[in-house]
Amino acid sequence: MAAFICRCILVDWLAEVITVKKLTSHILHQTVAMMDSVISHNRRIPRSKLQLLAISCLVLSSRLVHTCIIDIFNLHH
Repeated sequence: MAAFICRCILVDWLAEVITVKKLTSHILHQTVAMMDSVISHNRRIPRSKLQLLAISCLVLSSRLVHTCIIDIFNLHH
């Protein structure tokens, strides 16, 4: 149950970042799918690293889907 809650919080946060950065919903879906895939293969990811995983998946997805590249250092808002 705790993992589900953490995932929900991460997805909400990703949706907010994608909205602020004016990215497409396709990137959100790609990011969540990538994140779920990593988590399903490695269930021992510490909670403290989940946001890092989420942002890494977001950067990779944005590079695969869009021509725009997200600058990690400008993601705080």
